[in-house]
Amino acid sequence: MKKSYYYEPVVTPVAKNGSSKFGFIAKTVAFNDYLNTRFEVEITGKTIEELKQKTDDFFRDSIQLKCAYYLCSKSVVEKFKPFEVSKPFKSGYADDNDDYFVAWLNFDEVDRYYQANEEKILNSDEEFYCRECVPGTMDVSKMKIKDIKKNGLFFEIWMEFDLSQIKNKAMVIHNLSEREKCTPVEFINKIV
Repeated sequence: MKKSYYYEPVVTPVAKNGSSKFGFIAKTVAFNDYLNTRFEVEITGKTIEELKQKTDDFFRDSIQLKCAYYLCSKSVVEKFKPFEVSKPFKSGYADDNDDYFVAWLNFDEVDRYYQANEEKILNSDEEFYCRECVPGTMDVSKMKIKDIKKNGLFFEIWMEFDLSQIKNKAMVIHNLSEREKCTPVEFINKIV
């Protein structure tokens, strides 16, 4: 039997200031493998519990694909077209013109694609990677938004911590988004 799937919803308060007074919205994309269709779903609830119940009821016969925020290359965004993705941002290095993104992705999908196309990917000039935005031990309290906007995020990470690996940059993005009380996508959109 063919199944229907949906990405783990992104839950945000209705109020732009983060207040729960007006309830919550869950946004996701659902699809099935036999009709080859994708559609956006938005569900609202007055409380998180009500929202979870409504979401569970709506997707009763579907399989949820776990998602998380990932720092990723442009080729990953172009291939998977995530429903929540940041604006493109530059590293800040003079010799780097690549676009970088943070996106809400299901890693298993990305990994399956990579495994099936590894040789082609490795033999191309295009970057193809994603690293999860997870907590790191870096103390981001001294980093300034105005410096990040002026000089570039990766440049400021290098100046502050002498870090250049993508996984470390993803950790710093997570820590900065926690400091700013927003999601990693919202943080990137704030600094672009």
